[in-house]
Amino acid sequence: MQVGYMKINELIRKGDLDAAQTELTPVLHAEPDNYLAQYLAGLVALRKADFDTALESFGKTVQLKPTHFDAHYCIGLALKEKGQIEDAIRKFR
Repeated sequence: MQVGYMKINELIRKGDLDAAQTELTPVLHAEPDNYLAQYLAGLVALRKADFDTALESFGKTVQLKPTHFDAHYCIGLALKEKGQIEDAIRKFR
């Protein structure tokens, strides 16, 4: 993981979601097909309980990198939080 992404990940871990989002925004504009940036954006959205945005970001992550296990798992979490239990169960399988 590059230094900038490590910083963003640390901000997310500490709960400084606004700062993480501020760091991510220019990266997402410059590199919308960057799976790691999309994944981190999904984590920010998930932690902010913005489940639709989280699903969009995690969906882009798995489109760009289908083997990204954590993104698949986070899709299941977001679906569960939205009350879409059957869809979440299918994702967790």
